[in-house]
Amino acid sequence: MFDESVVRAVYYASYGVAVLNLFWLGFNQKSLASQASLQRSFDVALLVGLLTIFVLRSMLADYFALTNMFESVLAVNLGMLLCRLVLDAHFKVSIFHLGVMAFVVAGFVFSGVLPQDIAALPPALMSYWRAIHVPVILLSYALMFFASLGGAFLLTLKDEALKKDVLHLTDKAVTFAVPMLAVGTALGAVWANEAWGTYWNWDPKENMAVASLFVFGAYLHLRLNTQVKPEKLAWLLIVGFAVLMLTYIGINILGVGLHSYGNFMMK
Repeated sequence: MFDESVVRAVYYASYGVAVLNLFWLGFNQKSLASQASLQRSFDVALLVGLLTIFVLRSMLADYFALTNMFESVLAVNLGMLLCRLVLDAHFKVSIFHLGVMAFVVAGFVFSGVLPQDIAALPPALMSYWRAIHVPVILLSYALMFFASLGGAFLLTLKDEALKKDVLHLTDKAVTFAVPMLAVGTALGAVWANEAWGTYWNWDPKENMAVASLFVFGAYLHLRLNTQVKPEKLAWLLIVGFAVLMLTYIGINILGVGLHSYGNFMMK
């Protein structure tokens, strides 16, 4: 049988692959499409590494290991990689691949300062709903972070053809993210009713999730129903990023509300 040292070894190996891939992407932006096979090798190595971490941690814990901030950051990293691979499978918008990998490396850096111990499962998380609600929510976060990257690119790029491609990927990410966050929030409400006897508790995490939904929903509505220039709407994605960071990280730092078990200072 293995112990946590094996999991840490896989974690640091995946961390190293991400850093190496970031540097490689930085020097091969113009030739990424022609070297897609090598990039796919990086992608496969990272995906396998991250999935292995979850499998090994789950085996050690005897439950699905997605319960704390460390694991959720790695899950968002995994989600970002999947978003990039699905939304730009043919590597047409290389700047998105660089941006996503920079985000993934930042996630590894952040996860490195978080408690990594595998602890007993809090009573509030002893439910099958955790394996349904949490992955849906985190994947919606990954899509929204992806879209926020698109907003930053729309505000800074000068190449109109490239901006058009970026806008296309950004719109697709928001189109998937908004209903996914709505469904994830609804699933959380059903779980809350089973756990606490009420569908809505006006918990800070719940309230901020709705705020995130409104901001990204507003972007989607304006894109579909108005002629507002994408560069102006990109600011909504920047605001959305700030709201999402408060939802995902800020509430956990404060450790307030019914979701305080996600406080990254907890062990």
